[in-house]
Amino acid sequence: MFVAGLDGETPSQLSTSTSANGSDFALLASRLREALQAQRKVAIWQPDKPKTFQVVLVNKDTRFPPRKLVPPEDPTYSASHSPLSPLTPTSPLHPDGLIAPIWIRKHTTLVPSVFVLFLRIYEHPPSSAPTSPLDVPDINREREREMEERKRDTELAAEVAQRKKGTNERGIKLTVVLMATRKMLDDPTLDTRLTFIRRQSGLDSRAALFVLSPVSQSELGEFVKSLQQALYEPALEYYTAHSKRVRRKRNRHSQTSYPNPIQGASSIARPLRSEGWTVRYEYKMACFAEFRGEDEVALKSVKTVPDRVSLTHVLSIRHYQDAHSMLVVMFGSTAILPPRTKRWAEAKVLADCINLKIFCDFSRGWGLGEETFEYWSWIARQYRVLAELLEQGTRSTTLVIPTHRPKIPLNTNFMASQNNGSGRALAPSVLETETIRSLGKTSITSPGFSNEKKVDHLTIILELYTKAYELFKKHTAVNPQNSTPNRLTLWIAYRIAQTYYDSAKYDMAIRFFERIATVYRREGWNSLLQPLLSTWYACARELGDIELSIKLLIEMLGHGVGHISSSADGLEEITAPLRWGRGGCFIFSGSVSSESPTLIEVDRLTLHIEEEKWKIQIPIGLTTSRQYASPRWLTSVEPPRFLPIKRENSSSLSVKYRSHTLEVFLSHEPPAYLDEEYPITIDITNVDSRPFDVVVNVLIPPTEIDGAS
Repeated sequence: MFVAGLDGETPSQLSTSTSANGSDFALLASRLREALQAQRKVAIWQPDKPKTFQVVLVNKDTRFPPRKLVPPEDPTYSASHSPLSPLTPTSPLHPDGLIAPIWIRKHTTLVPSVFVLFLRIYEHPPSSAPTSPLDVPDINREREREMEERKRDTELAAEVAQRKKGTNERGIKLTVVLMATRKMLDDPTLDTRLTFIRRQSGLDSRAALFVLSPVSQSELGEFVKSLQQALYEPALEYYTAHSKRVRRKRNRHSQTSYPNPIQGASSIARPLRSEGWTVRYEYKMACFAEFRGEDEVALKSVKTVPDRVSLTHVLSIRHYQDAHSMLVVMFGSTAILPPRTKRWAEAKVLADCINLKIFCDFSRGWGLGEETFEYWSWIARQYRVLAELLEQGTRSTTLVIPTHRPKIPLNTNFMASQNNGSGRALAPSVLETETIRSLGKTSITSPGFSNEKKVDHLTIILELYTKAYELFKKHTAVNPQNSTPNRLTLWIAYRIAQTYYDSAKYDMAIRFFERIATVYRREGWNSLLQPLLSTWYACARELGDIELSIKLLIEMLGHGVGHISSSADGLEEITAPLRWGRGGCFIFSGSVSSESPTLIEVDRLTLHIEEEKWKIQIPIGLTTSRQYASPRWLTSVEPPRFLPIKRENSSSLSVKYRSHTLEVFLSHEPPAYLDEEYPITIDITNVDSRPFDVVVNVLIPPTEIDGAS
């Protein structure tokens, strides 16, 4: 649906309304834009298809792409073809292309099924002089009003007729919505004016003319809903007419005979064969059937089709199947579709799109979706097949996997797809989703689900992750200066460890966690280390390893602070009871002084915890960045008060000389006269605890008065 006329009023329209009314209509246009754009969005697959439109806001004078290369008045118009047709020499598909992706864009964003035009109906400004109900109507003023209204209505009808001329050429339904004030709705001449506008502009009598006044948000939503429902049937008729036209073309081309292709003549430009025309037209009819959506008309004459499946659904599947079947025929003949050519690559992309459409259509008819195990099983198989194809291709020298190194950090799931092991990595990831979402449900009683539960998914997941790990290590560029494993390799290793944990193989999981945590600690990946520590601790607890459990708990409390090696020489030990409740605070305070300027820095700090035979040492890095606490300095002990430190190095301070404390006073007795001595007394008082030797330099600048010195 194209919607025009909501981009603001023209100056002539603004001059015919008061400022209050103008603001009301501006608000109405804004709300209409929001309400219309909140309708159905563009998506690859939309299983739910209510009677709503994809709305595109356009200008009133927007133009459609040309239907043919020559204008309709040209004598050769009937024999000419579309700019996207393989029969057009200037087309990108000439002479043997199937269908261009821009064709989909054309029918989703460039050419609508209905066109809604919003306009302001003229309203004569009220008289400025006060009137009374007992006054006699001014005949001259009424005649002048009628003439002006007829003139403006004629101009409006001419604008609508011009727009309708363009829509009629494409078979597009045109609907006009006239915006008027509430006062205008009570005008007895409104019906006569609407009839005149409809006849003059040539609008249809069905769902072609509406009148809307500024209303509330809820009422506006009801209007948008009723407008779409009124235009839904014309939209269906538009796409039905397209399907009939395409079907006639398909039948005409299917009866055309073509010579057999010559082997070895792939470089010679040949016209599109009947198989290609069949693919082209079947795909178009499938798209138009999909555009029509569910029309609630069941195909009862076909007994193999359930009653809940609509005619549009069946036709869409059938057309996609026919297009796919013919593509298989074309791919089976290197003479019809030579490999590694541009047309061959285009046909491959089209085949992928059709495959996805077929599965989505069938899955909807079968009641499959993201909540079912069959859907995730299919997705996992697709990724596994992709991985196996890549693996087979890389064994030869003809297929080179591109290397992608993003300049910005990306999500690990997305980054995993940038390597030839992506299929191996994504397939087990999808299987994990299937296991979590679907296999945990006990309400499913189908035989397929019973068989699926017998499958050892964790073993399959572990196998695929292990293979992905090997592929990542094999194809990752090695840096001689840095032996650290690739980030993606570590992510796969983490998934392997997680799978071992889910399989209750805790000792194997711990081996992976130890190697991964070493790298994460060294490089400061605290956000990645936290979930790893949690699972690692769970493994240690299941194995009954108390020492490892306590180490991991202490590290989890520190949110990933790494080990800092230090000696105990020269350390001052402070002993205090360390049992306190939540929210408690213990302060260890001391003092330090220096007689000369210097830099005092806390080099290291170790917290010792002793509980009977247990002795735990926790080195605390004072200069490392910590996400769990901001550095603070203690400013008061009773009560405890802290000062936040914004600078990077918060564990050091500079010792400087204390500023001198002196008090200086100047005294003199004004006024002062020319050529006389004027006494000025300087009093300097030492209020510091240190004795000072004071040297005073006095400078009395000359005055700015001419002749004075």
